[in-house]
Amino acid sequence: MRSVTILMVTMFLYRTVMAQPQMDKLLENIARNNKSLKTSQGQVEADNIRQKTGIYLPNPTIEYNYMTGKPTDLGNKTDFGVTQAFDFPSVYILQNKIANLHGDANQFRLLSRKQDILRQAAELYTELVFVNKYAILLKQLQNTTSRFVSGLKTKFDLGAIDAVEYSQKKWLESVLLVKIRKNEIRKQTLTMQLTGLNGGIQIAVTDTTYPALESLPVLDTVINRILARNPDLNFIKGQQFIREKEVKLAKSKWLPKFEAGYYSESTLYQDLKGLHLGMSIPLWENVNTVKRTRSEERLIGLQWEEYRNGLYYEVSGLYEQCKLSQASLEEIRTGIVATDFNMYLATLLKEGKIDASRFFYDLSGWLAINEMYLSGELEMNQAYIKLKSYSF
Repeated sequence: MRSVTILMVTMFLYRTVMAQPQMDKLLENIARNNKSLKTSQGQVEADNIRQKTGIYLPNPTIEYNYMTGKPTDLGNKTDFGVTQAFDFPSVYILQNKIANLHGDANQFRLLSRKQDILRQAAELYTELVFVNKYAILLKQLQNTTSRFVSGLKTKFDLGAIDAVEYSQKKWLESVLLVKIRKNEIRKQTLTMQLTGLNGGIQIAVTDTTYPALESLPVLDTVINRILARNPDLNFIKGQQFIREKEVKLAKSKWLPKFEAGYYSESTLYQDLKGLHLGMSIPLWENVNTVKRTRSEERLIGLQWEEYRNGLYYEVSGLYEQCKLSQASLEEIRTGIVATDFNMYLATLLKEGKIDASRFFYDLSGWLAINEMYLSGELEMNQAYIKLKSYSF
């Protein structure tokens, strides 16, 4: 019996899209409907506005004083003043650049979140494909078992076997029934998880073929493309640029702050009008700010190296897993294709060599090798999905 149709092709990472229309449509729907992505988008928009807040000139100050004189012949006194405090222009230029860099970094953070969600969805999809393929296998084995039980009953009616051996048929049927029910529960669970990612809108996956895969380029090409496009790595790099600007900003804030304005003073005998100039010397307020920002800059650099190193070996591991899985699956597939379990059963029935113990043993072995193949096929496709997800 050929229980599964095997699609064994080599794999490719970039410059292609998923071949299965349902996979493309599924990911598009989830990208549009996912609640977490909508929340993340709102957070990014709010943070972009927050970064643009408080980077402009402070509010001007208006003062008005009215004082009565005693004795009264001194008259009353009126003071009026308008002043504006400001830093060196470089402070406002740097603050605006830092706000823009935060906006760019937030886009990478949003893209990273999107990749994570679409990766989860793609992995759930491939697992549902596995469940559908496994259901076909179990159904075929259930039908094969029914044929065996029918032959067993004939022999029991003829008195060729005893009741003990005949009763073993229930054991065979029960084992497959339990597996079928567990597989159905697994499908329901995976479907609910996928529906949750789709914002609660129901999704049904009936595919029994994995998305088409093409050949991988050499490892260095794969890694270089991923490292260049990875949003988490670019986000950390963006934080480095921000820290560089913050170091310059901290230095600029060591320059004096100024205050300029207009003042007037009126009394009974005279009116005084003139300009007001002031300067704040930063002696204590900004102590250690430059050291702190430089330290943070160095820390971000170390985090970038750490993440890049981890990503390099993660991608390398997935790449090797894909290549090695292909070779091992080919060996298993050859054994499956070379054996026709239906023909084997027909031969046993024809020659009268069938018994419950032997059939159960052979059926268990056949089921085990098919489960091994299907599990290995799932692992290979999920490794590919993880590689592919870096370009979602």
